[in-house]
Amino acid sequence: MKLKLTNGKVEIVQMKVSELINHTYLEYEFETNTSHLHPTLTINGKQFKEQSTFIEMPDINTPTVNIKVELFDDNNTPIHVYQSNLAYNKYQITGTKPIRPDIEEYIFSLEKRIRDLINEYELKLLELENKGEVV
Repeated sequence: MKLKLTNGKVEIVQMKVSELINHTYLEYEFETNTSHLHPTLTINGKQFKEQSTFIEMPDINTPTVNIKVELFDDNNTPIHVYQSNLAYNKYQITGTKPIRPDIEEYIFSLEKRIRDLINEYELKLLELENKGEVV
């Protein structure tokens, strides 16, 4: 999970591969001139003080999650606070390994294929209507 900190908000950078809940890798993308500060992440009240490590997500049974990142200086004084209430999706993929790591890209390609088939069908239908073969 990559957290992008900008303008007082926390954004989650789109993930290409789903991660295990018990071993979510945490990485920060800091605003300019803030990378020297020490982050503390709070997810629904549970704090994580590590900057770039594996974390265990708290048990979340709601469709949204409250994420707050505070950046502290060396004197443990909070300098910047970023906070967002974001959608939370819990995934489970069952099956033999390797599990499809490009699942989102695969889904998008299927959606594109469906749209292309619909467009092709509509063009054929329009062509037949123009010939007067469709009532």
